Amino acid sequence: MAKKIRDETIIDALLISATVRSAAAKLEINEQTIYRRKRDPEFMQKYNEARVSAAAEILRQTVKYTEITDIMQQLDELEAWRREQEQR
Repeated sequence: MAKKIRDETIIDALLISATVRSAAAKLEINEQTIYRRKRDPEFMQKYNEARVSAAAEILRQTVKYTEITDIMQQLDELEAWRREQEQR
């Protein structure tokens, strides 16, 4: 009996996998199941929306990381300045 698997589950696996083969392996399904789903326009719309959403989240996290890095650098500079002032 074929394994029934939700589109969202396949999409999640595709988003975290480098290849269709590795996504299929994670889900313990045949690669052809994923390729068959990818021929469905409705599935591809969901998949593309998920990819855009994931990319946007990565960009948001990158901006946050950059901001935190900048703040940490400023704090380091302030600490260095404070130590210099204490030595005077």
